[in-house]
Amino acid sequence: MQPTLFRSIDLSTSDSAWTTLFQAFWPAYRSWFVGKKGALVNHKELAWAEQQLEQHMPELMPIYRKLVRLTGNDPVAAQFLTMYRPPAYLINCSQAVLQVEEPMLIRNYDLSPELSENTITHSNWLGRKVIATNECLWGADDGMNDAGLALSLTFGGNQQVGDGFGIPLIMRYILETCTTVQQAIAVFKRIPSHMAYNVTIVDAQGDFATLMVGLEGNIHVTRERAITNHQQQVVWPQQAQFSKTIERKQILDDFLQRPTCTPETLIAAFLQAPLRSTQYDQSFGTVYTAVYQPQSGRMRYVWPDREWSHSFDDFKDGDLSVQLLSTPMTAYTSNATDAHTHMTGVMRDILQSMLHHINPALLPNPQASIQLNEALQSPNYEWIQFANDFARIWTTTHVQPNSVNESPMHPTQQIDVKAVEALQTRHPKPKRVAIAFH
Repeated sequence: MQPTLFRSIDLSTSDSAWTTLFQAFWPAYRSWFVGKKGALVNHKELAWAEQQLEQHMPELMPIYRKLVRLTGNDPVAAQFLTMYRPPAYLINCSQAVLQVEEPMLIRNYDLSPELSENTITHSNWLGRKVIATNECLWGADDGMNDAGLALSLTFGGNQQVGDGFGIPLIMRYILETCTTVQQAIAVFKRIPSHMAYNVTIVDAQGDFATLMVGLEGNIHVTRERAITNHQQQVVWPQQAQFSKTIERKQILDDFLQRPTCTPETLIAAFLQAPLRSTQYDQSFGTVYTAVYQPQSGRMRYVWPDREWSHSFDDFKDGDLSVQLLSTPMTAYTSNATDAHTHMTGVMRDILQSMLHHINPALLPNPQASIQLNEALQSPNYEWIQFANDFARIWTTTHVQPNSVNESPMHPTQQIDVKAVEALQTRHPKPKRVAIAFH
């Protein structure tokens, strides 16, 4: 897999910055948009979409008109930029709020890196500074503003499509116009989303909420501190199994309930399986882990071997090449280097999660995962003990009954890959995009 290029661009310096971004990504977006919408791309639909945008998000209209002019008044681009009734698309992702001295929002963004803009933008379009992960040319997948409001989204686990806006534009609107969690909730109650998503919001006062956003304005406000890719119940079992949404949420919930949970240990969990995925060929790989500290106006992208920081006080144009398959096991676990050292809580959790997901039918000893998991419960368990127990238990051979139900994956467990790919194939952006930002 080729290294992935990430960009940061300051859109507040000149119009040419956004024009360059548009020229880089619009050909692929246009192909996807026209291919999916077909005959619905026309002047009548454009007029209706602009009317809906002005009705629901009037503050964005000056920005919208300016961006349309920068496209050369392209009517297809204009309809795309309204983000009204867009084609279906999904991402996966996990996210959590950590209430420490300064509230933090941490999230994994899971997709194919070739379907992501991989661009962090800084803007000041309506008198409020915003740093966001760009989506659909002017929307946001996650971000924060200079009032101390931060938010991020995950797919809500429902493949139905309704009448409304693409959620990246609603996210942008909130960052441009809101300062508190309660204001953001009010926005979601009145602006319809075209698909189901989960949005976690935190503000400078330490308030937070996770919204389970349904179709066409239906939302459920919760105090969930962690969310993955389902809402109150699983409604798309194949996707839930494929993405391990239940397992990922349980891991996050367990971490957040511990008195010993710190920013370092939680970030470490996000950087390890199953929260971190490398299924990039199935549009389910972790492109980045984002950490937002909205009170101090700082954010960073984190990978197992590096970080990339940005802030309102020191935002610079730049680029960073990242090899996403690089997963050094020593990252964030350097305390466990001695064979006679007790395991850290993070490493114990990682091993337990790994054991939980191993199919017993693949092992010489089908009970190995259970027995090792029991051994890991000891609070003073040492690495040398784990090594010895692993060698003793794992390789013990047991004769297994010859049953079709013990195959590595029973046919009833198979995911409908075509159904998932149909929604995940959004806009095949080029692997390498030469963007010169000035």
